[in-house]
Amino acid sequence: MNLFARDQKVARDLLALGVKLAFDDFSAAATSLDYLQRFQVDVVKVDRSLVRGLGQDDNDGEDSTVAAIISIAHRLSRAVVAEGVETAEQAAHLRRLGCEYAQGFHFGFPASAAQLNARLLADTP
Repeated sequence: MNLFARDQKVARDLLALGVKLAFDDFSAAATSLDYLQRFQVDVVKVDRSLVRGLGQDDNDGEDSTVAAIISIAHRLSRAVVAEGVETAEQAAHLRRLGCEYAQGFHFGFPASAAQLNARLLADTP
């Protein structure tokens, strides 16, 4: 059994156990698109390198690429997470493109478990 076939079997076995799978750092590379078709994953995470210039006048190519990735992922019934969202403008632009999830410094900085717990408790009424 070759490495790729073994990886597909492991992915199928994990899915059968109820484990959710995600592609991390997804980009427009041909291998990423090939993997998206071959592996039954639940989530596609758009790489931060594609998010960085979203909504800027001189980055229509990035806008089109991210829009295409979101469209392809949704056509394959995958959720989409954008990585590296650092501004409200990027978050708004991703919403307009149909991206349902985002992560990055715009939403919060890394925190220890104690810091996260305190943050969550502070938001509880």
